[in-house]
Amino acid sequence: MTRLFRRNRHEMMKMRAYFLLSLAVGVAAFPVRHANKYRNFPVVSMVAPGRTSSSFVSEIVKRTKPSLVRIELLGPRQRASGSGTGIIFDQDEGLIVTNAHVASVSRKTTVTLDDGSKCVAELVGRSKVCDVAVLRVKEPLAPSVTIGKSSDLEVGEYAVAVGYGAGSDFMAMLGIVSAITTRAGGGVGRQRRRGSEKEEEGEKLGGDGNDGPKDGVSVVLTDAALSFGNSGGPLVNEWGEVVGMNTAIEMRPSSIGVSISIEAVQEAVKEILEARQQLEAASSLRSTVYLYNDPMNKKAQVEAALMKVFGWDKEKSNAVMMEAHTGGRANCGEWDSTKASDIQEALSNEDLLSEVAPVLSEEQ
Repeated sequence: MTRLFRRNRHEMMKMRAYFLLSLAVGVAAFPVRHANKYRNFPVVSMVAPGRTSSSFVSEIVKRTKPSLVRIELLGPRQRASGSGTGIIFDQDEGLIVTNAHVASVSRKTTVTLDDGSKCVAELVGRSKVCDVAVLRVKEPLAPSVTIGKSSDLEVGEYAVAVGYGAGSDFMAMLGIVSAITTRAGGGVGRQRRRGSEKEEEGEKLGGDGNDGPKDGVSVVLTDAALSFGNSGGPLVNEWGEVVGMNTAIEMRPSSIGVSISIEAVQEAVKEILEARQQLEAASSLRSTVYLYNDPMNKKAQVEAALMKVFGWDKEKSNAVMMEAHTGGRANCGEWDSTKASDIQEALSNEDLLSEVAPVLSEEQ
């Protein structure tokens, strides 16, 4: 019995020796067999001082951030009424593009540049085709973004959505291109009026905001995690080129980010600028005054203010107020531009939010 135990123990020791020898040979041979394959394998340093990132996303942020602005809207009673991101589109002309639903009606629109300086922006116009608006500032701007082509994208490519969050933090969201498709023109990124198919916002100056192309607007869908405040920011490809404008989130089993293609954005900007030139060149202008709904206002307060500013009776004032309450805004009528501006100022003094939209006559 003792002899059998010793023999088994001897066999186990031999097997253990063979195993350790094989392991040693394998480890020793590993660098030789795989030298070529792993010659350029990156070595990650755990030393913090002087470290550099190999992430292309961080490089995209460094290249893109100086050409973006944070947009803040000031409503009645000097309170914030909205925010978003803008893209410096034309440095020389001071043009910034963003979403139409970001550049909504306000008493004052302020943009904050990358260096922290602030300036007041003028609304040039909002597109009738899709959720695009153009702002203009007089202050010097950083260089414009680098424009790419959404038509060169392929499904499965990386895409980075960048922009300012609901606060003042700058954000970058990495995703992949899920699809390159189209969406109904008038509704891309727009909120719709309650009980109506007509867009609440986003019209070009003098337009009705309901003239989207029949074949839809080209969009890029990604799984980048967009959030409030990112609206109007760029969608950037792996090479740092802007290929779209972030505009909406589609809630499916998982959320999908919707970005208007850069080609559609460029076409919308062209149409907005042409419409603005037409309005500025017109010999005589008339303007429509729109009253916007403000949930903070009491109905009785709005009624009284409309009676005071327009001289309407209570029935007329109530009808206009209810139109704004149910539809988002109400048409208060058309006047010459000087009178319309005076009315807007009077409404503002009553803490009512309104907009003056110049219109062209049929002859013009």
